[in-house]
Amino acid sequence: MKKHLFTLIMATLMPLSLLAAKNEYLLRFKPQKEDVYTYVMATSMDLKLKNPDVTEVRGNVKMTCSLSLVETRDTLHIMNAIITNVSGDFEMPQFGHVIINSDSPDDEIAKLFSGIINQPFKITITNRFKIVSIDGFDELLKSNQQLSSVLSAEQLKGTTSPYAFPKKAVKIGESWKIENSFSQAGIPLEAPITYTLMEIKNGKATITINLNSKTQASDKIDNNIEMEVDAIVNGNGSMVVELENGLANCNINMKLDANVNAAGVKINVKGDVLNYMEFKK
Repeated sequence: MKKHLFTLIMATLMPLSLLAAKNEYLLRFKPQKEDVYTYVMATSMDLKLKNPDVTEVRGNVKMTCSLSLVETRDTLHIMNAIITNVSGDFEMPQFGHVIINSDSPDDEIAKLFSGIINQPFKITITNRFKIVSIDGFDELLKSNQQLSSVLSAEQLKGTTSPYAFPKKAVKIGESWKIENSFSQAGIPLEAPITYTLMEIKNGKATITINLNSKTQASDKIDNNIEMEVDAIVNGNGSMVVELENGLANCNINMKLDANVNAAGVKINVKGDVLNYMEFKK
């Protein structure tokens, strides 16, 4: 009797264990036309610039966008977008305490952003949370040469790079790697980022993020000045994703050590950078 009871229990439990082992989760961004979304990008930095004297730069900057879905084509979501606010707070020896708030119409620094605040453009984003194109944004910058030297559609595309969903469904404990190009403190970087699905709880996926890379890159900055970068970047963070719609928040702490050569001017940039991003409705 005991033998038959054991066989019955095992016959019941085995399918359940096999089912649990096959639990896979597909992370996909699924916006709806009736919803309005808010995308927040924030960066805090504590850096030392050496050339050859040391200059310390501390501060933070945040950009807030509002988005709504126009249409979905297969895996692509075409969305209307506007930047609603740019704010920041910096401490630099040569400039002192600098406060940025695009909502302050009389502030001279805020006026730099007047051409892009509340002005419409379009973003095409995949269901894996990668921006593939931004239309109309560079046109907004044409009237502002000073702002266009530090901001572009290409740079804006890179802001979603930490939101990197896997190509296929994944199990808890499974990892995936994405090659990423992005900018930190105005420095172009290339670094593979490894993601690991750690937990599913209350309809949300918790994911760890790790990056460790030595990169060499080049870019053109103001007046087509060539900038060469040799950098080491290490970082870790986490991301929480809603399984129902793919909305997520993400934070990454990075340590940066970069040698920059811009038109013969050599600068070493070293310090900590914290990135926070959130896509919500």
